[in-house]
Amino acid sequence: MVRLVPKVDALHERFMQRAPVPATGSRLVGDDRATDPLQLSYAAWLALSHAADNLHGFMSVTVRGTPPNYRVETRPYGLYPTLRAAFENACVAVWLMSPPQRNVRVERRLRWALMDAKNEDKLLRCLGQALPPRSPKRQRMVDDIAERRGLRHINWRRNE
Repeated sequence: MVRLVPKVDALHERFMQRAPVPATGSRLVGDDRATDPLQLSYAAWLALSHAADNLHGFMSVTVRGTPPNYRVETRPYGLYPTLRAAFENACVAVWLMSPPQRNVRVERRLRWALMDAKNEDKLLRCLGQALPPRSPKRQRMVDDIAERRGLRHINWRRNE
């Protein structure tokens, strides 16, 4: 694990900067056009930045010392949710960007946006916030994007 410290530090530093702009001619440019204003590249970058931040947080709590004299100190279970979050967020980025077909990537991005809004609505209800729910507005936005792409109605659950 200590061999990864410099790599995690570099990754964390990279993702603490502004979101990069997709390279001209890359498929992400087309994906962003297809998912505007819910750009796929930004969602992937955000997932990766969360993963990097979780890894950095894990390392900053568990790794002590300076190069080359590192030592690892951890609780038996307490930090594993942080590692799980890092893994899950990295997997989201792969899940979003890996399909070869643009419409599959677009559908995944839209489904992810809906799930995010639904989860935010649930959190606000749990906190007793009297704010209007975001998910209906997000559903309309997703419907507009899906219609432009000729996709069927998209729900946040795959089989709805």
